[in-house]
Amino acid sequence: MTGDDSKTIGEEYTKIDYLRKISGLVVIVVFSILSIYLGFSAARNGDIYGGLGIVGFGTFFSMLIGTFLITDRWELADGEFRKALTISIISIYFFSMAFANQIKADVLIDATKNVTVSSVVTTNIVGGVFDNLWAVVLVIIGFYFASRAIEKK
Repeated sequence: MTGDDSKTIGEEYTKIDYLRKISGLVVIVVFSILSIYLGFSAARNGDIYGGLGIVGFGTFFSMLIGTFLITDRWELADGEFRKALTISIISIYFFSMAFANQIKADVLIDATKNVTVSSVVTTNIVGGVFDNLWAVVLVIIGFYFASRAIEKK
């Protein structure tokens, strides 16, 4: 083994290494599917924002813990955080697309400058959310691949 405790070409993995990698894969798959299922269940029962949080945090922590188990080093230095954040943001984006028509915002509308009475109207915020969230997804994916390219050089 090398000084940084990672495997090099020609070194054999032990049964414990394989068991750790399989357990990491199981954590990623099982807990990601479980968090998505619980998030969609909460959203179908009317708690859309709770479901959004469950999907976001669930996929983030399942990816973070799973990739931590899969890597050869026992530290968060191989991009686990970057992977987990990217997958979590993409999961949130697709979750919000599934329930876009049910996400509402209270908008304050003034009829004219002379009228001091304003009414609160519940509106659909699909356009604004998707414009802004799409930009966030693109930035995170861009940073993910850019940092990987810089890391390799």
